[in-house]
Amino acid sequence: MRPPLLYKPLTPCILMHMITEYNTLRYVFLTIALFIFFSSKAQEVIVSEVADGDTIRVYVDTKLRSIRLKGIDAPELNQTYGDKSTQALVSKILNQRVTIEGNEIDSYGRQLADVKIGDRWINRELVEEGYAWHYKYYSDDKQLADAEMEAKKELRGLWNTDQPIPPWEYRKATKYAPKNESVLFNRLRSFFQ
Repeated sequence: MRPPLLYKPLTPCILMHMITEYNTLRYVFLTIALFIFFSSKAQEVIVSEVADGDTIRVYVDTKLRSIRLKGIDAPELNQTYGDKSTQALVSKILNQRVTIEGNEIDSYGRQLADVKIGDRWINRELVEEGYAWHYKYYSDDKQLADAEMEAKKELRGLWNTDQPIPPWEYRKATKYAPKNESVLFNRLRSFFQ
């Protein structure tokens, strides 16, 4: 008489079931790991261009990517204080190694991110120095809100001008205004002044 089996014999059906379960679990864990890796990964890059007071361009894996500083809105280039806001960002980070944190994409295809150099949070610096507004419509960040209140109180930057117009109101007003001059012409004119 044969002794009883302590395990089930490995039939092709059982083997296929084990492989399927193993592959399913492997893909689930791989998906979770990739999600965590990409959603929380901060990237260290060098700033190649500053487009305006709240947008930069960097190379990531040989591809030029536009980064919109999250939670802030700086004056437009052809708006009062737009050139000063842009110059402030240029002096802070152009050709500097920065860390970008965030993977959201806005409606213009730009990556929304916090930009940092070491312990410095550039987004907040721009707001607290009066070069940008806290973009309350898209951000409820308390640090940015406090930075804007302090800049207003101390009349820093654009808060020291006569009735500063928030960029979102400026864009709305100029969107429907007659177009007498092109944006390129305005940029060239401000460059040569």
